[in-house]
Amino acid sequence: MRDRWKSSLNNVYKQSAYAAMREHISLGTEMSKRIDIFGIIRRRGGIWLMFKTLDVLYGAYQRAGEAAGIQINSKHPPNLQRYTGAHEYGHHILGHGSSFDREEHIQSTGGQTGPQELAAQTFAAHFLMPLQLVNTLLRQMGLTSRTEQITPREIYLLSLELGSSYIATVNHLYNLKKISPQLAAELRQKKPKEIKGAMRYGGESYDSWADVWPLEQADAGRLIHPSVNDELHISLPELPSQSAVWSIHDIGIGVVDAHESGIRDETESYVALVGDELQISAGEGLRDQPGTACVRHMTFRALKSGHYTLQLVKQEHSQTDAVPMEVFEIHLDISPRQLHGLSEQQKPLLR
Repeated sequence: MRDRWKSSLNNVYKQSAYAAMREHISLGTEMSKRIDIFGIIRRRGGIWLMFKTLDVLYGAYQRAGEAAGIQINSKHPPNLQRYTGAHEYGHHILGHGSSFDREEHIQSTGGQTGPQELAAQTFAAHFLMPLQLVNTLLRQMGLTSRTEQITPREIYLLSLELGSSYIATVNHLYNLKKISPQLAAELRQKKPKEIKGAMRYGGESYDSWADVWPLEQADAGRLIHPSVNDELHISLPELPSQSAVWSIHDIGIGVVDAHESGIRDETESYVALVGDELQISAGEGLRDQPGTACVRHMTFRALKSGHYTLQLVKQEHSQTDAVPMEVFEIHLDISPRQLHGLSEQQKPLLR
């Protein structure tokens, strides 16, 4: 009896994974890049996407004739919302009836829920985190040959790149046989809040749901996908003895500096500078000695959705108009925080 039950779950897993792959092929998705799950849901005819407070529910799927609706808990962090959206979309693609999903339906390990929820879970994981994308990111992060030594911090950073929740990322790596059951169990014990706290430089976040994106010199030129209110913690080397410091290069896209008076209206700005500190590795008393190594920590908060380039330059205080000694830039694709109600892109359809 147990063997038959296990075989049945394996069939559900395989069929749901294949369904996710077929859907991507049908959509023509580029599976080496982050999956735009909400964009896919909105573009697919006949599905209404709504964000609202759902108390204990993570999400819900309802079908009425030719129309269908997906509801996502507006109180959850963006990446958990994205994974929940993929789960509810799985119900739709797999032809399921209405479903009202709690935590155990969305984030549990395989086999702990019924076949229908396991099918939607499996679809969500393979649709939002296709194997090609997972392998691409593991390679870029230098983790391909050492997944059994992967740390909670690395899992968290991988989940940011995938746009999925921390727990869902752990579970998917386990199901893909990238990590052992023992390591998966250890990683599940770690809370994202603790991981973010260890990475954050200079105090607590004002938003507990905000993700933390640690960036350094090697990340120059990257495209990252923060959400509004997320924090960008940029750390760059600096030598005070050269009289050259890192600063914001404002090329017309507004940047709010929280340390200056006369701050411009935040609605015109896409990020806010909320922290700027110099860490002296050899001790504060050695700051002016030649060759003292330092790190400039600049913390930004994402304010406005859209596509932007954040550029920092290193130049001497007295020569602000000269050609910079060094330039650091990152490309930002900032997603909006989903508030209550119908998704913004679908509201015009009601007119």
